[in-house]
Amino acid sequence: MSSGRFISCMETMFQGPGTVFTYWELGPSLAGRLKPGDRLLLRLYRVEGAGSCLLVEQELPPGTTDWYFHNLAPAAVYYCEIGIREEDLYLALLRSEPVATPPAPVAYGEWLAGLLAGQPVRPPAGAFVGEKKYLSHPAQPAVPAWSTVDALGGMYFYTGILAG
Repeated sequence: MSSGRFISCMETMFQGPGTVFTYWELGPSLAGRLKPGDRLLLRLYRVEGAGSCLLVEQELPPGTTDWYFHNLAPAAVYYCEIGIREEDLYLALLRSEPVATPPAPVAYGEWLAGLLAGQPVRPPAGAFVGEKKYLSHPAQPAVPAWSTVDALGGMYFYTGILAG
């Protein structure tokens, strides 16, 4: 269904570390080039260095204007294309801008269980715990000097544990 715009557009955005959402609209000039038997194909690519790798090619049901891709690698860059197949050739019609998925979150349940058990715990570089930030230096690994009170005190949902 057309929004009445006269341009074709395609947007891709991340919905989480392993999910990408894309939507598109074919404007009248591009839609007018399609033949009655043409089937639209949606492609997902992962950017790798200076090139890219085709991950998925999906034939789209008629009238489809958006799509989700799940179970993707976190902290990666992706883009999508809409195209058609003419004989044995793929012809790209629209391409989105690349989008980067965020890194996977720290497994807080495991991290907190280890912390409460008194085990030495190392969150990944750049992870925030309360107000303290864990920073690592490549030549000398930093070991955070957090106590259980420090860690739990910075997590608002655990404040009541420390009050008692």
